[in-house]
Amino acid sequence: MEENYIIAPQAPSKYYLKNDYKHVGASWLTKENTVLETKNVVSYLDAVLRSENIPDNINLIVFGFSQGVSIAMRWVAKRQLKCSKLILYAGVIPNELSPKNFDFLSENETDVHIINRK
Repeated sequence: MEENYIIAPQAPSKYYLKNDYKHVGASWLTKENTVLETKNVVSYLDAVLRSENIPDNINLIVFGFSQGVSIAMRWVAKRQLKCSKLILYAGVIPNELSPKNFDFLSENETDVHIINRK
């Protein structure tokens, strides 16, 4: 029986780290075009959610790891996305977000877990 559905944002683009074309890196949001890049990533996640057509009885879990924390937090806040769990691991909450951005989440409906690696 399917009970859970996890969406875990990843880096939206990849590139070669050096000119030897051996090692690949991932690119997240940068200080240039941050607003547009955020809009694009959030729109992509909206499309993923729509295409999956998740039934109401399934637990939606949003998991952010490292830089994925900032994407997960922005997506949940901007779309007021109600999820069963919001798991944030080894990342930073974006400066522009405050607790008020998450007032729509209910403690009875959403478990929030913040895990910091040390």
